[in-house]
Amino acid sequence: MFLNYRKFIIIYLFISFCIISKVIIAVEPKEKGYLNIGDAKLYYQTFGNGEPIIILHGGPGLGFGYLLPQMLQLSSTHELIFYDQRGSGKSLHTSINEQTINMKRFIADLDALRKDLGYKKITLLGHSWGGLLAMNYAIAYPQNVRAMILANSAPASRAEFIKFITEYDKRTKPISDELHKMHDSPQFMSGDPETIKKYYSLIFSTYFADPDDVEELSLQQTPLAALNGFKVASIMQKTYLSNQFNLLPALAKLKVPTLIIHGAEDLVPLSSDEQINNAIINSQLLLIEDCGHFPYIEQPTVFFTVIENFLKENDA
Repeated sequence: MFLNYRKFIIIYLFISFCIISKVIIAVEPKEKGYLNIGDAKLYYQTFGNGEPIIILHGGPGLGFGYLLPQMLQLSSTHELIFYDQRGSGKSLHTSINEQTINMKRFIADLDALRKDLGYKKITLLGHSWGGLLAMNYAIAYPQNVRAMILANSAPASRAEFIKFITEYDKRTKPISDELHKMHDSPQFMSGDPETIKKYYSLIFSTYFADPDDVEELSLQQTPLAALNGFKVASIMQKTYLSNQFNLLPALAKLKVPTLIIHGAEDLVPLSSDEQINNAIINSQLLLIEDCGHFPYIEQPTVFFTVIENFLKENDA
């Protein structure tokens, strides 16, 4: 499916010949539980068999629940490892402050998880913020990464992140009053699950090419997970994401095979993924039309077919 060029942008609309359809898979985890990682306990679940793929959720602070059940499509050919990053989902056994919530800790947690589960090499699939974490990990531990999939990744530089924030402000402006009212409500302050779900749904509807598709996004959280998640996001916004970070020079030294997936209607600018694609030597960029920030929901046929083909090329 991919040409043997160093750089190639593939544009997909609707492909009728692909065999993967929009199917919801209900599978019980093969394994689940907690791993003690220094000062934190990370909740994880595994599915399927084959070469391991560690899934890195977005946020920061959202937990992996929003990726299910759709992402389980990949469990038919690979072992998938989902885990809640510290302070997110069910990984709530740590204090939330700038000393415990930072990129260095997130990277260390991921490597500890890899070791504890007994994997020498892993494929990373990072969505949104998870893509930024995947890139940071690959820069720190390139020898441990077999391949990397960046699905609608957060930008790799502060300059591109500012473009994303500008687009976010533009899209959410019509609903800003409603969001503020909801955010200041007693129900929100207490972490009421239905209020939090409605809040996220309203925001994420602006992330989809078709806002109605937000109904397929799993956003249920416990009160504590929601409140902690907002704290994690606030800390990372204040620290890492507000600094003049720029991973592009370090990415230029990477030789990890990388698939970059971008939705044409995403809030994250295409220029962000183009820069990542230009930086990483062994990378390919897939642009999906009629798709926003959640391609596994919006265009699953294209999304999973291209990933499966990429994995076949890089599992050896």
